[in-house]
Amino acid sequence: MIACDDYAPQHPERQFRIEESLLAGDCFLAERAGNVVGYVLVKHDFFGHEFVDVLMVHPAHRRQGVGRALLQACVERCEAGLLFTSANETNDSAIRLFELVGFRRCGQIDGLNPDCAELIYRAECRDANIRS
Repeated sequence: MIACDDYAPQHPERQFRIEESLLAGDCFLAERAGNVVGYVLVKHDFFGHEFVDVLMVHPAHRRQGVGRALLQACVERCEAGLLFTSANETNDSAIRLFELVGFRRCGQIDGLNPDCAELIYRAECRDANIRS
């Protein structure tokens, strides 16, 4: 997973998040020819809902449906009724992908990044098994 992530090799905190998600079973992998080409990490503590914390696709496999398949898998397996995610307002690729999969913008957080807002998106999970 780290090999397909252009951020993780230089950031130990990302490596820790990957390991933590693997141990908890809170991730999905995309493979081609036996190699991981993308992954998604999901948190279950976003105000009682699930949150796509990290979506990463190897640069050589972007714009080939990998990210879409990973997000759709998250929506299909969502147990909390709503699935949230976010992106910087300048990340046009992520925003287009979220909207393509059916996420709708529902808010923003100012002040996380000095130059732009963090946009929040949500998707309704059909046939969700609401956790008690």
